[in-house]
Amino acid sequence: MFPAPDTRRPWHPFVVEFGLVTGVLVAVALWYRLCGAALAAVGGRSSLLVSGVGFAALFLAGLGVGTVAYATARDIDAGVRLPSPSAWRAVVAAAVVPPAFVALTKLVGVATGVPYNALTKTAVAADPPLGPVALLAGLTLSIRVPALALVCQVVVQRGFERSGGDAWAVVATTLVASFALVGTAGSVTPAPDAGKLVGLALVAGSLLCWDYASRSERRTVRRLSPVPFTLVLVLLGLAALVSVRSVAGACFAFAQVGTFAVAAETFRRTDSLVPPALAYASLVVANRVVVVGFEAGLQNW
Repeated sequence: MFPAPDTRRPWHPFVVEFGLVTGVLVAVALWYRLCGAALAAVGGRSSLLVSGVGFAALFLAGLGVGTVAYATARDIDAGVRLPSPSAWRAVVAAAVVPPAFVALTKLVGVATGVPYNALTKTAVAADPPLGPVALLAGLTLSIRVPALALVCQVVVQRGFERSGGDAWAVVATTLVASFALVGTAGSVTPAPDAGKLVGLALVAGSLLCWDYASRSERRTVRRLSPVPFTLVLVLLGLAALVSVRSVAGACFAFAQVGTFAVAAETFRRTDSLVPPALAYASLVVANRVVVVGFEAGLQNW
């Protein structure tokens, strides 16, 4: 006979899952940097194509093996299948909604005098040659899209589904992925940077303190148990607000968060990695089209 669940700590499964997610994201970040360091040491003079393809192959191979091992150990359905024909609305939404966010951000930027490349923090020369631009875009897609789909959906979302159900997993995945995988330049990244890992560790530690203190026999300790978690969230929220310095910047941030939400929701509806991958790809392509085509290209007009 199994013991009855502790109704005083209904969030305990989430605390466990958040700790696992944090650990996995740390491992992904370490692997990402290890691959970069290894290729820099072996082929520092290689061309962009050779070094880029080598990095993509090494990083994705390790990430794929790790994800398969993680999914097997936890009996997780990775969703490696095509969506059913009846799920065409989710597929269309994944392809259309992220570029719509980007277009809205561009329009707001035009109206308020904020260039889009100032938001993405990228610099492209006027009338850039097509070859290098296409090569860089292809490498970016080949690394970021599968990495985001594997990490966000297979690891993060499937884990949170166990702690609170499908709908809760969509919300939690959107928040965690938006925080961890939007880089300092504002665009989505395949691995979190050191600052984001520190933030995740603080959240995980405060959740653990809350979970542990809630079992105390002292009423005062139990009442104060949520305080560390609340303070950490307030600090992280203030840091995020400070980084948004314009209406266009707020729209740009919303585009990243909205894309993670679309990816999580379409994955929930289809149980297929195709719609989330399509959402991430459409965001990356739309960002590149605006920066290269509408800003760098228009400089010669």
